[in-house]
Amino acid sequence: MNTRKKYSKEFKLDAISLVLEQGYSRAEAARSLGINANMLCRWIKQHETDDGRLDGHCVFFALIRCFELTFVMPSLRMSTITC
Repeated sequence: MNTRKKYSKEFKLDAISLVLEQGYSRAEAARSLGINANMLCRWIKQHETDDGRLDGHCVFFALIRCFELTFVMPSLRMSTITC
């Protein structure tokens, strides 16, 4: 039976850092760490999602909410809007 290898959170963050902060390509970083490049790409995508970056749908709904707060509910002050 083939068991999957589990990687620690620190290992994943270090691998992600090689690509996002240190300028390595995904293939270079994966090769140097002995992992599959597709797995590293999944980790990066998950990190970006978990890191609070907005995808297209979230941006769209955030803009709608800002519009509502600005124009539909004019009694609210602009300083209270956190978009």
